[in-house]
Amino acid sequence: MTIRHTLITLAAAAVSAVALLASCSSYEAKRTIAAADSLAVADPSAAVTLADSVLAGDGLSRADRMKLALLKAKAQGTLGIRANADTLRLLDDYYDSNGTPNDRMTAKYIQGAQSVLKGELPLALQYFHEAGERADTTSDDCDFRTLHKVHVHSAELFLYQNTLKLT
Repeated sequence: MTIRHTLITLAAAAVSAVALLASCSSYEAKRTIAAADSLAVADPSAAVTLADSVLAGDGLSRADRMKLALLKAKAQGTLGIRANADTLRLLDDYYDSNGTPNDRMTAKYIQGAQSVLKGELPLALQYFHEAGERADTTSDDCDFRTLHKVHVHSAELFLYQNTLKLT
């Protein structure tokens, strides 16, 4: 990624954040969330910056605030940054009974990935298992990319466990 591309991405994120804060409409919130979702994959550091700037303001519904916090935690995990433990608990509690199946799966996946970063491998496997259970594979909009990551990380942990037993 070139510096110019990164600057353009950050500028677009800043414009989206300003637009959201200026209007605070549901439509603008959804647009900003969509931008953060795309950035979480394409440019995770820009997604964290965007989420921080928008979460600092007022005017978001609880659902939009939680979705943005979920995307921020997802981007932090991609960057190998440990997310705030309180935020992770809030996300886990919220998405136990709210959001789409994809959101619920993502919340558990993030918990698992953060547990790996902390070295809590058995807990990570538990979260990955719960994430897989929350996927709705019969839905047209199932997030198979995240589901794939859930299973890959689980397999890596099992492989790591078996490697330790052999040595």
